[in-house]
Amino acid sequence: MIDLPVGEYFRKFIDSIIEVLRAAEAKDGGGDKNNVISADRVSEMIDDYSSSDIKVFLKKIWLVRYHRWVMANCNGATQEHMDNMLKAESDWETL
Repeated sequence: MIDLPVGEYFRKFIDSIIEVLRAAEAKDGGGDKNNVISADRVSEMIDDYSSSDIKVFLKKIWLVRYHRWVMANCNGATQEHMDNMLKAESDWETL
């Protein structure tokens, strides 16, 4: 999936899981924040997420990226309206 256009979102999801695992190990005294995390541990943690949780996480990543694109590439009126719409959608996702 990493080679697909949506792959970057899945990559960010996996990277966030790795960061959580590294932080937990560093907190427990199991090493520094740059240690290697096994694929099995990442897989186990992914299994703890429901498909709807993953969907929400990926959608948030997409919303942030799309918001940045709109702000960088569109005119003032489009920026204003899309800014409000995307922020509202992000708020709904958070709730």
